[in-house]
Amino acid sequence: GPGAEGERRYLTVMFCDLVGSTGISAQLDAEEWRDLVSTYLDAACAAVAEMGGHVAKTLGDGLMVLFGYPVAQENDAERAARAALSIQRALAAVNRKNTETGKLALNARIGIETGAVVVDAAGEIYGDVPNVAARVQTLAEPGTVVVTARVQRQIAGLFVAEDLGNHELKGVPEPVRRFR
Repeated sequence: GPGAEGERRYLTVMFCDLVGSTGISAQLDAEEWRDLVSTYLDAACAAVAEMGGHVAKTLGDGLMVLFGYPVAQENDAERAARAALSIQRALAAVNRKNTETGKLALNARIGIETGAVVVDAAGEIYGDVPNVAARVQTLAEPGTVVVTARVQRQIAGLFVAEDLGNHELKGVPEPVRRFR
C-alpha cells in the first residue's frame, strides 16, 4: 500500500488508447507497426506537454496522463480536456497524411476523470480516479473524448458537451454520468 509517505492529492487523470490496434498490427510487420504507433504517441505526448500534463505511463499503445501532478493548478480539468481535444486533432492530421501514403488510419479513445487520490513516494497512484478514467475511455467512441460529470462540472461552458447519461462501470459502486 501507499504507506506513511502517501500524500493525498486532487488530480485529473486522462487515459488515451488506440482502437482496434491488435487487428491493425496483424496487418503490418513489426517495424511498420512500431513506426506507426510511435508517430501517434509522439503527437499525443506533444499535445500533453503543451498543456502541462505529465505522462505517467505508456501502456503499449496507450497513455496515462496526469494533470495536477507534480504541481496542482486550478484549471487541471480544463487543461486535460484541451490536451485531449488537441490529441484527437493531431491524430486526425496524422491519419490524413497516412491515408495519402496508403498507410492505415488509427483512432484513439480518450477518457478523463478528476478527484482525490493518494500518491506514494514512487509516484504510484492509489484510488478510484485512474480506474474510472480507464473505464470511461473504453466506452468512448473512436475519435472522441469522454469525461465524467465531475470533470464536466469544472469545465462547463468552456466546451460543447453532449450528455451521454449514466453508465454502470465494472468495479465502480456508483453509476457514472458521462459527457462527450
